[in-house]
Amino acid sequence: MKGPFRPLDLVLGRRRGERLRKEVSTSPLGRNCRSFPKDKYGKKHSLISKGVTAKVFLYRKEGSQSCIYAVKRFHPRESYEKRAVYLEAIQQEVDIHLKINSLHRGSVKLIDFFTINDENVYYVMEYLPYNLDRICTRYGYLVPKDVRLCYFKQLVEGVSFLQSRGISHRDIKPENCCIDRDGVLKIVDFGASIIGKHAVGLAGSRRYAAPEVFEGRKYDCFKSDMWSVGVCLVLLYYCSGCLWEIARPEENENFKRYLTNPCIENVLKVSNNVPSSQLFDHEQVNGIILRLLHIDAGQRYGAQEMIDTDWFRGIVDGHGCENPGHWTEHQKYLR
Repeated sequence: MKGPFRPLDLVLGRRRGERLRKEVSTSPLGRNCRSFPKDKYGKKHSLISKGVTAKVFLYRKEGSQSCIYAVKRFHPRESYEKRAVYLEAIQQEVDIHLKINSLHRGSVKLIDFFTINDENVYYVMEYLPYNLDRICTRYGYLVPKDVRLCYFKQLVEGVSFLQSRGISHRDIKPENCCIDRDGVLKIVDFGASIIGKHAVGLAGSRRYAAPEVFEGRKYDCFKSDMWSVGVCLVLLYYCSGCLWEIARPEENENFKRYLTNPCIENVLKVSNNVPSSQLFDHEQVNGIILRLLHIDAGQRYGAQEMIDTDWFRGIVDGHGCENPGHWTEHQKYLR
């Protein structure tokens, strides 16, 4: 591969179809800059998160209207990495953003994408100040259950939307469920995502990954994402983690016990100060959790199948001003 790196030209025209090629040709994304455009996005303030392939920073532009952005900076290519493979991975993440940008209320908005000196790769997104991990860790049971379930509802709807666009996220977890100031949940971080339904190999975070991810053979990513959704439901409904650190019986005795006897008592990590009656007397939701955490991926709820259940339909939707009283409850924990 010769010539300078132009991210949105690189593989798209050759491998994607005419529709995306036309979309890219009229897009402002993908330009090369000599330095970071501080005039547009301001100065770096703090680190938001970091992962294997990139770091995300908070940038603030001061002025009459102060603006805040989340800027993702990809790590430089390692000497052992082939340039084509490195660029293809970044390209795929951009393609996914283009497929969903502004098409769903749960889509994180991609604002800009560029390189600096044809090497350092950046993209700019809307800043989302909260995430489920922070809210659940900080407040736990203090957050009313209907508020926690509203976030679960948005999560499932977001996963369903991604799957309707042919996207497997492959790293669903509370840290990747960010929330804006209006209480709208948006799924972020498409670094492990693919356009397609099937894959082979490890992806995601150990605590949230489905057992089939570790087996070294082809699996249904849509259903493995729903396993991760099930682990999130345990957190949101019971403010509890699962007993296992990883869904591999050879590495974790608690998961081995769950395989032998898949019941809710073998799922929940019970806090000493929470009465067991509060944990184990919710037959309907327990059944849903066990279905989402079914060892046989074919027996798990799909996203749309989950949405069609009576229990899911009964969850209050508290977005914006649609339900003012419920919205007030949301606001208490968005600070």
